[in-house]
Amino acid sequence: MIFSRVVLGLVGALYVGFGVWGLWAPAAVTAMTEIQLTTPTAVTDGRAVYGGLTAGLGVLFLLAAVRRADVWTGLVALFLTLVFPVAARLLGIALDGGGTPATFKVMQGELLFLALSGVALVRERNRPVEAPGT
Repeated sequence: MIFSRVVLGLVGALYVGFGVWGLWAPAAVTAMTEIQLTTPTAVTDGRAVYGGLTAGLGVLFLLAAVRRADVWTGLVALFLTLVFPVAARLLGIALDGGGTPATFKVMQGELLFLALSGVALVRERNRPVEAPGT
């Protein structure tokens, strides 16, 4: 349980930090993967996705780390929010030739956290379900 809560807390804190950066400087965040926000609408969308959505997920992971009864759900959410982007990046590499250094740099962190969340899920799968509110 401790390992799982540490994974959720660590990733949650990183997501909140990255999300705050995305809220403050969306063009800087998207530039890491060669995305340019060239209109006010694009900047607002970048701020919403890279900032708001990321920070919101981070808060979800932090809350799941705090409540023992929410650890499993938090881990499933973390795993799914990582496995689909990694799969999409791999698809993009295969279909679009998107295997640039920027792609692989971003994917390294995603794969690390995907592996940690997968290990945590395996460790938690046989743990008895806790009563709500614990």
